[in-house]
Order: sequence, then C-alpha cells, then structure tokens
Amino acid sequence: MYLSGLEIIGFKSFPHKTNIKFADGLTSIVGPNGCGKTNIVDAIRWVLGEQKSSILRSEIMDNVIFNGTDTRKPIGMAEVSIFIENTKGILPIEYNDVKVTRRLFRNGDSQYLLNNTQCRLRDILDLFMDTGIGADTYSVIELKMVEAILNGKPEERRHLIEEASGVTRYKHQRKEAGRKLTTVESDLLRVYDINQEVQKNVNSLSRQAAKTRRYNKLLEELKNIELNLIYHEYALIKNESSSLEIEFEKIQEDGQKQEHELHLKETEISALKGNLDAVEADYDEALAHESSLINTISGKNKDKAVSEEKIQSLQNAKERILNEISDSVSLQSELKEKIEKTNENLLSANKRLDSFAGELNEANEQKEQAQNSVNTSREKFNRANEDLVNLQGKIDSSKDAIERNNSRLVNISESIDSGKNDIEKIESEISEIDSQIITSQSNQIELNQIFESTGNDYKSAQQKKSSLESKLDNTRTELADLKNELNRNQAALEFITGIVDSDETTKFLINTKEWKPSGEKLLLAEAIGADEQHRIAVDAALGDAVRFFVTDTLSEALSGIEKLKASGKGKASFIVRELIPDVPAPENISANDGIIGWLSEIVRVDVVLRNALRAILGKTLLIDNIDNALKLIKSGIADTIVTLEGELVRSKGIIRGGAVTKTEGLTVGKKERLANLNKEISNLEKKVETIETQLSEIKSEYDSIDLIAFGEQLRKAEIDKNNNEQFISQLALKKENAENNFKIFENNIRLFNEETTRLTRENESFSNDIRETENRLIILNDELLTLQEELAAAESNLSEKTSALQEAEIKRARLEEEIKALEKEITTFQEQIKSLSEKDIKNHSEIESFDTKSGELKAHSISIDAELEELQKELDKAQNKREQLHDKILSVQEEIQQQTNYLLMARKQYDKTIEQSHSLDVRLSEFRVRSSSLIQKALEDYNITLEQAEFELQEIFNIEESKSTITSLKEKLSLLGNVNFMALEEYEEQSQRLQFYTMQIKDLEESKKNLQESIAEINETAVQRFTETFEKIQGNFSHLFKTLFGPEGEAELILGEGDPLDAEISIKAKPPGKKPHSIDMLSGGEKALTAIAMLFSIYLVKPSPFCILDEVDAPLDDTNIDKFINLLREFSNNTQFIIVTHSKRTMEAADYLYGITMQEKGISKIVSVRLEQPKAVN
Repeated sequence: MYLSGLEIIGFKSFPHKTNIKFADGLTSIVGPNGCGKTNIVDAIRWVLGEQKSSILRSEIMDNVIFNGTDTRKPIGMAEVSIFIENTKGILPIEYNDVKVTRRLFRNGDSQYLLNNTQCRLRDILDLFMDTGIGADTYSVIELKMVEAILNGKPEERRHLIEEASGVTRYKHQRKEAGRKLTTVESDLLRVYDINQEVQKNVNSLSRQAAKTRRYNKLLEELKNIELNLIYHEYALIKNESSSLEIEFEKIQEDGQKQEHELHLKETEISALKGNLDAVEADYDEALAHESSLINTISGKNKDKAVSEEKIQSLQNAKERILNEISDSVSLQSELKEKIEKTNENLLSANKRLDSFAGELNEANEQKEQAQNSVNTSREKFNRANEDLVNLQGKIDSSKDAIERNNSRLVNISESIDSGKNDIEKIESEISEIDSQIITSQSNQIELNQIFESTGNDYKSAQQKKSSLESKLDNTRTELADLKNELNRNQAALEFITGIVDSDETTKFLINTKEWKPSGEKLLLAEAIGADEQHRIAVDAALGDAVRFFVTDTLSEALSGIEKLKASGKGKASFIVRELIPDVPAPENISANDGIIGWLSEIVRVDVVLRNALRAILGKTLLIDNIDNALKLIKSGIADTIVTLEGELVRSKGIIRGGAVTKTEGLTVGKKERLANLNKEISNLEKKVETIETQLSEIKSEYDSIDLIAFGEQLRKAEIDKNNNEQFISQLALKKENAENNFKIFENNIRLFNEETTRLTRENESFSNDIRETENRLIILNDELLTLQEELAAAESNLSEKTSALQEAEIKRARLEEEIKALEKEITTFQEQIKSLSEKDIKNHSEIESFDTKSGELKAHSISIDAELEELQKELDKAQNKREQLHDKILSVQEEIQQQTNYLLMARKQYDKTIEQSHSLDVRLSEFRVRSSSLIQKALEDYNITLEQAEFELQEIFNIEESKSTITSLKEKLSLLGNVNFMALEEYEEQSQRLQFYTMQIKDLEESKKNLQESIAEINETAVQRFTETFEKIQGNFSHLFKTLFGPEGEAELILGEGDPLDAEISIKAKPPGKKPHSIDMLSGGEKALTAIAMLFSIYLVKPSPFCILDEVDAPLDDTNIDKFINLLREFSNNTQFIIVTHSKRTMEAADYLYGITMQEKGISKIVSVRLEQPKAVN
C-alpha cells in the first residue's frame, strides 16, 4: 500500500489543476524558499481531515483557497484529492484503488468524497483510524514537530505510541461508552424522580376519583329535577302564547287595510310628482335651449371680430413686404457695381504674378550653385579635422596610459610598504594568540570543575523537589478524599433535611406557625434511632404510626387538633409523653432461625418513647427473611414478624410484601442521623483545615526550590565551558589564518616588484609615440586653417543667395493671397445678389396669398351677419315657451301639497295600529326567547330536543319548590370544590405510567451494568496492547539511537506511574561522551536525530504506509544526513517516504525528484525528474 498520487485545484499557491504521481521508495520535493513546497504537505494534511487552520499556517480555513495575485482573480473553491493503492488491504474498505477528496467553498460549504461518493468527515477519520495515516499521526512530520516530540507535552508523545499500538480506537470506544454511561446514570436519576412524582400523582388521583364519583351522583339528581322544571315551564309558555297570537293576527289584518289605503294615496301623489317632473324637465330643456342660443350668438359675434382683426393684420404685412422689395432692388444694384470693380483688380494681380515667375527661377538657380560650393569645402574641412582629432586622441591615450601606470606605481609602492607593516603585525599577533591559548587552556580546567559542581547541585535539588512533589500529591489526594467524604455527608445532610412527609395533614402541622409545641415538631419515625439495615423493617412495622406527632403535654396535642379542625385539613395522631404508661418489655428470645430480636427493643429511643413503641408494636419480631418468618409465625411466639426488607407476616393470616421503594425507611431515625451527620461534618471540616495547612507548608517549600534557576546555572556553566572550548578552537584557527596571511603578504611583495619593472618600460615607449604624433599635428593644423577660410567664404555667398530667394518667394506668396481674396470677395457678392433675388420672389408670392385670404375673411364676415339675425328671432320664441312652462309648474305643485296633507292624517292612524301590533309582538318575542332559552338549555345541558321530546307532565308539580331543590343541589356541588372530571381516566393512565417507569428503571440499571463491564473490558485490552507496544518501541528506540550515535549512546523511554493509558511518557538520551541532565541541553542536530530514532522505532512496530517529512534534515550536518538517508533506505521497503528538503545529499539519494518553481509571482508549478540509478550513501 502506498500514496500513488495527489491532485490539487485552487489550494493556496496552486490555482490550476496540478497532478503529482508518487511511487515506492524515496521522493524528494525541492525548490527555493517561498515557492510552495510546504503547501503540498499542507494539502495532504488537509485532505486527511485537519480541522485546525493554525496547523495549516492560516488564521481561518477560508485562507487555503487561492486568493489571487496582481494579475489573477481569486478562485471560489479549493479541492485536494489523494490516490492510495490499497493492495495490502490496510484500509478497511473493499477497493484496491482509494480516492479521498476534500472541497471547500468560499461561502463556507465543504464536502468530503470517498471514491467520488459524498461522505462525512467521521467516515474519513474512521477509515484511517489505527492505520498510522492521519492529519495528526506520524504519517506527516514537520521540523517543528521533531522539536515537539522531545520538548512538547507528554500527551503528544503518547498520541504517537497510541496510534502505533492501535489503542486510539479503544480509547475512542471507552470515551463513547463513558459518555453513554453518564447519560444512563443521568437518565436513571431522572426516571427515579419521575417515578416518585408519578407515585404521588397516583395517590392524589385516587382521592380525586372518589370525589368525582360523588359529584357525578349529585349531578344526575340535579339533571332529573331540572328537566321536569324545563318541561313544565315550556308547556306553560306555549299555552299563553297561543291566545296572544290570535289577537296579534287581528291587529295585523287592520294594519294591512290601512297600509293599502296609504299605498293608493301615495301612488296618486307619486303620479302628480311624475307629471311635475315631466313639466320641470320641459322647463329645463327650454331654459337650456335659450342659454344655447345666447351662447351661439355670442360666439358668432366673437368670430366676426376675429375676421375683421385678421383682415387688418394682412393689410399691415402686405405694406411691410412691399418696402422690403424696394430695398432689395437698390442693394442688388450696389453689389453689381462692386463685382465689376473687383474683377478689374483681379486681372491686374494675375498679370503681375505671371511677370514675377522668371525672376524667381533665376534666384533659385544661383542659390543651388552656392550650396554645391559650400558642400565641397565642408567635406575637405571635415576630413582634415577628423585626422587632427585622431592624432590628438592618440596623444591623449598615451598620456592617460602613462598617468595610469604612474598611479599604479604609486599604489604598488604603498602596498609594498603596507605589506611589510602587515607582516610585522602578523608576527606580533601570532605571539599574542599563543599567549591566549595557554591562558584559555588553564581556564578550561576551572570551568570543567564548576560545571561538575553545578550539576551535582541541580541533581540534589531535583531529587528533593521530586520527594516534595510526591509528598504534595499524597497530601492532595488525602485532602481530596476528605473533601469528597465531607461533600457526601453534606449531601446526605441536605437530602435527609429535605425529606418531607407527603401527607397533607402532616405537612400542614409541620409548616403552620399557629401550632407551637414547647419542643421541636417531631414525628415518631424521626425520633427513633435505628441501624441502616433495620430502617425499612421499622417503617413497615409502624405503618401509619410513623406519622404520629410526639408532644410533651396533652394541651399541645389538643392545640394541634383544634388547628386541624379550624383549617379543615384532616386528622392527625399524637403520642403524648406525659400520658404514656409503663409497658413491660417482652420476654427474651434466643437468636436462632434468623431471629434478630424484638423490634421495640432493637431501636434506639428514650425510656418514655420505648414504652410507646412497646404498646404500638406489641410482640413484633425482626427476622432476616420471609421464609423464616413463615415458619416462626406458626409457633405463636410473636403476633407480627417483620423482615429486613419490610415484609410483614401477622398471626391473623395477613401477609404484606413486595419491592422495596427508594423512599421506604428514609424518615426513620431522621433526628439521630442528622445529629450524627452534623458531628461527622464538623470533624471532617477540622481535618480538612489541618490538611490544607500542611499542604500550604509543603507547597511553599516545594515552590522555594527553583529548578529553573538551578538549570539556568547549570546551563550557564555548560555554556561557559563550551564557549571557552570554542574560544580555544577559534584561537587555533586564528593562528593558522595569520600564518597563511604571512605567506600571502610575502608573495604579494614579490609580485609588486615585478609589476613595477614592467610599468616603467611601458611609460618610456608611450613617451616616444607622443613626440612623433605632436610633429604631425602641427602640419595638419596649418592645412586646417586654410580650408576653414575657404568654407567661410562659400557659406557667406550661400547666405546672400538664400536671402534673395526668400524675398522673391515672399513677394509671390503675397500676390497669390491677394488674388485669392479678390476671388472670394466676388463670390460673396454674387451669393448676396442671388439670396436677394430669391427673397423678392418669395415676397411677391406672399402678397398674392394675403390678397386671397383678405377676400375670404370679408365674405365670412357678411355670412355671420345673416346668421346673427336668424338666431335672434329663434331666441325670442324660446323665451316665450320658458315662461309658459314656469306657470304650469306652479299649478301642479299646489295640487301635490293638498294630497300630501290628507296622507299625513291617514299615516297617524296607521302608526297607532302598528304600535299596538308591536306591543303584542314584544310579548310574543319574550315568550319565544324564554321558550328558546329552555330549548337551548335542554339541548346544551342534557342533549334533548325539546320541540320533539315526548314527556308527561306531573299533575302536582311545585315550580318554586323545584327551583329551591336545584339551588340546594348546586350548593352541594359547589362545596365539593374543584372536581377533576378526568380523574378516573388520569388515575388509570398514571397507574400505567408508574408500571412503565418501574420497567424503565430496571432496563436502565441493566444497561448501566453492561456499560461498566464493557469499559472494564476495553481498559484491560487497551492496557495490554499499549504495554506490549511500548516495550517494543522502547527496545527499538535504544537500538536505533545506538545506530545513529554509536554503540556508546544511551536512550530510553520512561512510562510514569499510575494508569498506563494516562501516565506520562518521558525521554532520556545521552549521546556518546555527554551526560546532559535533560533533553533541552542537546544541540539542534542531536535533538533531530533523537526524534528521528523515536519515529523510526515506532515504524518498526507499526509501519505507516507512507510518511511525509517536511525539512526534518535541516538541522543535520552532512555526516548525520548520511545516517538519516541510510535509515530511510532501510525502512523504504515497508514505508513510502516523501521528503521536502534543501539538502543536496538528500536530493542525490532520492528515486524521484519534484521541483517546485514560482515563475509567475504567487503561482507554484511542478517539475519532475526520475533518477533511474540513485547514488548509495556511504
């Protein structure tokens, strides 16, 4: 089985889909710092179920999702998959190829998949449990974890060994079983409480059920009497309502006749009003017509005025346009004159431009000839100047070389002088170093002695503190035991104090402040003292007598009885001490056949109350079990026999027995137990105070021993010793360096002398070259002056010709601009003439249009005058018709008023008839309401339909007497108080609940027993497996430590005292030639090798299928890396190793090599190499 592949998408610095294939053997992952190597380790750890974001180097889990770069956007999901070849069947799954996938989305959703099937995190953890694979197992080891194995918490080392021994599963099972046991115990306590409460409910419901039966009997009697009363009242109401209905029908007929006459009169008035409405409608129509004609005439007048106004407006516009036409003709004439004058100017300008073209061409040819002459002179001058510059450069170069050589000669001279001084200093330094070496070697002897002495002091302090720690633990244990016992007694005291009798009468007398006996309120059961095993028997034998109140005097008892009478709280029994007679003790009986003794003599009580118990119990014998009781009762030696479990056997043939309840016997001996508990609590509190004082003294002494200070002194002594050793080594190295420097300086002086000779010869050669070059430079300067004069004359001539050409071109440009301006001016004048002509045409057209519209408006005004004359005639007719209709309306209104007065008189008579009818109807309604009330009462109270019911009326029935009887029955029902009508059903239901919870208690007790047995079995198996594995790892660790450090190395694992599953595991390691007092004193490399020995000792017991090592070889030097690699090779047969490293030796030993690069900032990429023949590490 091995890790065959890894697929990463969007995880940290891997935004793209990245596949990494792994094989058996050793695979190295390399790359520069910050390129994303550890992100691969984090990806494997994450997919294995890691839930702590800090382990993944993130504040929150969302940070593992690729967050983008300057050029890339963030991704919304991270996904990592690992592929495992399950060829050896180590994983408890039937597949040979296993794929585990984990996804995380930015919205917080996450998914786990097993072979592409969604599952839970618990399924993944269960799959890898006890296989050595997991996010927190030894399958993934980082450099910081190597340090944690040695210096971390003991439970971290324990976790590795538990994973190897397979105990993790058992501890998980034990934890689960413990949680279930806690739940069962909690449920058991809860069910005990519920059962006790249900028992109380059953007792209470039993009394309520009896009360309900009495209530139902009275209610049935009340129902019979009320029904007879309803029947008689209903019959009486029906007889009276029949006569009233006949009278009501007669008045109804008279009212209908009067209503008919009123209707006829109202019809006649309505017809008159209808005629009035028609006349008024005609009047309104005539009035509207008149108004319409007035509006029409007004509109016509307005229309006429508008036409006349338009005619005047058109005349004004015509005059304005005629003026515009006259102005346009004058302006066009002026523009034509300007065009003729501008054409003359344009012709003159064109002639001048044509005559200037020849002059311009001649000036251009002269300028080109001057330019050619300048170019020829400039070329000659430039060639001569270039030769001059080259010669000057050669001279400067030679001078620079001479200057450099001279400067170098000066430096060489200074270096030779400095070298000689350094040689003298080195000789002095070597002498001083020799002196320091002698002094340091002398100091080393003294430092070794100080280190040894400090180590002895540290060991003595450590032994003393260990002794005090043991004493401190024992004292704490003793104190904890005392406090537990004190808590138990206090809980018992609280429990016993809280025991209250459930009888209502008893509770009333105990709680009421009105009954105040001279002593404390005490029940007989509470006053009796009895052994624990006898309490149930005493409770059973006394029966109800356990609730008898004990008083000193008769008056106190009578006072209590009076209070009960006044409150109606029932009855109570009292034992009056002053009235108790002397009762002789029963005869002695031999203790055989299970006989314990006479119950009245066994209990602890004063003499007076013992007489009362003798009277109550009589010859009641206490015996061990029911079988012996049944045998002895026949002998007649006792009237009653009670067993330890509270079973009673009486001589009259009565037997009482059953299960023992949790509350049975609790009140017996309450007073005695309270006194004993208070005394015991007081003694325990004193002991706790004494032990706490002792504990404080031991702790002060323990705290005064500062092992850290001793350790610091020891570490300082060791550091001083090591520093001095290192200083001696540094001095030797410094001396060797000084001697080497001496040789180097001597050789440098020899080389400087040789270089001085060479540079002197070079300077002589450069001086000869300079003299020859300066002679040639003088001749060339003369030639250059001549050429410069020729070039200046040619450039002067060119300047004159160029100026003449420029002036000619300027004149031509001015003429061309003048011609363009004249042409543009002519065009402008022509466009203005055209625009004016077009506007004149448009104005003439508008004048014609104005004339046409003016004629139409005048004709329209004449037409309106004719229409106005006709409308005025029609208006006169409409006014006459409106006046006639107004007179007709006044006539109809007068007739309607006469008919209305007659109608009012007839309506008053009708209202009187209606009032009489309403009065009768009210009386009938009252009868109906009373009848309906009786019908509803019969239906609601007794479910009887009164109208359909057949009943016989009693000849002699007194309604008032029946009502009095009903009132009396209702008072009796009221005196019963609140009645629980569901009491009978609830009593049955609660009885069944009581039986159910009793069975639940039995089942829970059985479950508790099974869980306790399972935990014991798990503990036994886990301890055995852990111990066996620890011993194997212990042997392997010692062997591997000697392999890595040499045969003289010593190492061991130490298991602390106590439960092996919780004891601390410590490590002791002593490399060859060293005796460190703790692991902290080892160097970084030694710690790394020790941790590696620890890990591989676990692999020998239970190899992990694969192991990822993240830079664990960083603290190791080359020699130790070779040992580390040889160890990896040895274990690679059973374990696949993937190591992140910077070490070249580890890279050389790898079978496969993956390189991580970051060509683009923030984006990691993979480069893989397979090494066919890996080098062997010697």
